[in-house]
Amino acid sequence: MVRPEKWADFTVLGAVSKQRGGQTILYARFQCPYGCGDTVDLPEANVKNNKSNRCHDHLMTCTGATADGKLAEDDPRVCNERRAAARCSTHMRAAKRGRTGEMMTAVETTLALRQEVTALQASKDELASRNDGLQGRVLDLETQMEEMRVRDRQRVERDRQRDLEMQELRAEMQQLRPLVPLVQRITSELGLNASVPPAAPIDTYVDKIDGLRKAAALAHAPHAPHADKRIAKLKREIETLQHQNQQLRKAGIEGRKYSDYWRLANPLFDDPKHSVVFLRKAMIFVHPDKQPSHKAPAHALQQILNHLVNELRAA
Repeated sequence: MVRPEKWADFTVLGAVSKQRGGQTILYARFQCPYGCGDTVDLPEANVKNNKSNRCHDHLMTCTGATADGKLAEDDPRVCNERRAAARCSTHMRAAKRGRTGEMMTAVETTLALRQEVTALQASKDELASRNDGLQGRVLDLETQMEEMRVRDRQRVERDRQRDLEMQELRAEMQQLRPLVPLVQRITSELGLNASVPPAAPIDTYVDKIDGLRKAAALAHAPHAPHADKRIAKLKREIETLQHQNQQLRKAGIEGRKYSDYWRLANPLFDDPKHSVVFLRKAMIFVHPDKQPSHKAPAHALQQILNHLVNELRAA
């Protein structure tokens, strides 16, 4: 944010050329905000360094007023100096008119007023310096506030992204849950001694189906009684089992990703309240910002820990 200029109300009317010492010099012409009709002219090369002094000198003698009735003599930039100068001038005139009785008093008063003007000027310079310092502090604070707003927006965006990822993870788990009864039914039909979840290894199901195929092949032998009916029945069972096996393979591939995960997480449900406290501390340690060289795994671990916290709170 740019600090506002103290004399910005003296607006530029344009530029004029003046002859000075046989040379043509370009002057910037400024308009007085009090509508006195006078302008402030100074060389364009000196605008940056001399504008404030020239505008100040103009206001010390300006008799104009703004459209809403504000007088130039009441301008806070010069009002105290003008009052002191007016009092000084009054006493000087009194002294010049030869009022002997008041001569010494006028001189003393004039000196006092001059000292007052000098003190006011020094006070004005000190206030201007303090104002510049305060303006700098304001700019620093505004910069810090903007940085805080940027960090807040980034944090909100990270939270939103994490929530979306958790929603996707929950959706995947919801899709896998209907497969649990199917795997349980297949396990039961095949006569396997396994709990679901987790399901038995895929090879166990494959070996069982191979055994059924071999049994079907033996049943297809010519000497077996009622071979055709048994074969047809076995074929139907095999087709059913093959279809179930395909679904089981898909469920096994997806379920394998989560079985070990939940097996490790089961002890956390013994005391969910203390587990949530522990996981939140772990989330702080593995935050991606604290692990700049491992941002990807830290981000993935953050998602897993956050999901565990939600499951523990829902338990």
